[in-house]
This record gives sequence, C-alpha cells and structure tokens, in this order.
Amino acid sequence: MKWSRGIPLLLLALTTQAQSESTENSDSLGLSLSVPSACPFTESTLLERVEGEYYRSRLTPDYEQNNGFHIGVRCVKLSNTNGRHTGYAVSYEIQLGIHDPSNDMTLLLSEPNFGSMLAGGKGEDARQFFLNAIRDDVSSAITFYYKNFK
Repeated sequence: MKWSRGIPLLLLALTTQAQSESTENSDSLGLSLSVPSACPFTESTLLERVEGEYYRSRLTPDYEQNNGFHIGVRCVKLSNTNGRHTGYAVSYEIQLGIHDPSNDMTLLLSEPNFGSMLAGGKGEDARQFFLNAIRDDVSSAITFYYKNFK
C-alpha cells in the first residue's frame, strides 16, 4: 500500500503541469467593460459571463491590453403612461480595438457590429435575458477575432 500514497502526489504534479501548459498555450486578449448603474445588472455580473466566453475560447482576459474587446452598455428604465416602472431598455456594442503603436492610438472597429438594442421586464428572467444576449454576441465577436486576426 506504499504506492497509494504516491498517487495523490502524481495527480497533483500532472494537474500542475497541465495547468501551466494550458496557460502557456493560451493567448491573452484585452477586455474592458462599461456598465452604468442604471442597468438591471452589475459590471461584475457581466464580467463573469464574458470571462467565461474568453476561457472557453482559450483566451485570457487582459485588462491592461489595448488590443481586445470593449463592451459598452447603456440602459434606460421603461415606464408606462402612469409612471410605473415596467422594465428596461438595454443597448450594447462590442467593439474590437486594435492598437497602432506608430501613433499610440487604438482603433475601434465599428464593423461588423456586435451589439443590439433590447427591451425587457424588470424581473430576474429579464436580467438573465440581457446577460445571455450580450454573452452570445461576445461569443460571435470572439469567433470573428479568431477567423480574421489569428
């Protein structure tokens, strides 16, 4: 039974090696978000969704890098004619930024347009609807990035 003590150490060593190889093989890509307080979700909640798409694509989000995606969100509360709050309108754009070191500028590509204008209620199901729509468009934007820039 002496060999059974070595198995956990071997598994730990293999896991550590696999994680370091995975990190070495993954690319980093810039990521920035802008979510105002008027939205039915927070910037940190959206960041979790977007980071998930990055990791599924074997990308590491880099919050300091200029080459990458900027996600800008704008939200407005919707009210009926009586002034009762009924939901939200959410508009968002996902733009790929390419840094040009020759003039130290970042060019934001406006085409293709990954974004939308959505309207929904004020409950948890509407909140999830907004977050899932943005996540799905981030996935499409990452696919565009791989097809055209990798």
